[in-house]
Amino acid sequence: MYITIIAATSKDGYIAGTDGDLSWTSKEDKQLLHDYVLKSDVLIMGQVTYPKHTKLGTNDNKLRVVLTHDPKNMQMLSKNTQFVNAPLSDILKDLKSKGYKNALILGGASVYNQAISNKLADTLLISVEPITLGSGLPLYSIPLSNESLTGYKQTSVTPLNLAGTELYQYNLS
Repeated sequence: MYITIIAATSKDGYIAGTDGDLSWTSKEDKQLLHDYVLKSDVLIMGQVTYPKHTKLGTNDNKLRVVLTHDPKNMQMLSKNTQFVNAPLSDILKDLKSKGYKNALILGGASVYNQAISNKLADTLLISVEPITLGSGLPLYSIPLSNESLTGYKQTSVTPLNLAGTELYQYNLS
């Protein structure tokens, strides 16, 4: 199973402001997210991210896996959703054994941390928006650098718009 992480960050490394606001991402980043959602047969996210991404994809048959410490108390907001309290590595093994081909990890920070720290993703797609949030929820528990991304190699930087949004792609080495 091919596993992709997709995230949008501010230039100072935050995936959301202190209030969880995501409205600062560009339309080009939103389009990129939409395109990758359509290419994937399973969407993986944490419980805080889930309510923000219930409308992603137009196919109600797309599986959504939500990592949570309390599966029984989660509210079903979209069809074909599984709430799971297990390590991400176990969830990915199970999905692979069931024949899923393309998984997209949507966040949040704790899910990104599990995937990056354990080198579970094949590709990282990180859009960097030309905005400074100053505080909020960081993408990763430590600042992203070549050292924190050991095992991944930057393969490209692609401009997404004239405003300065760039897409950084890293592949598992």
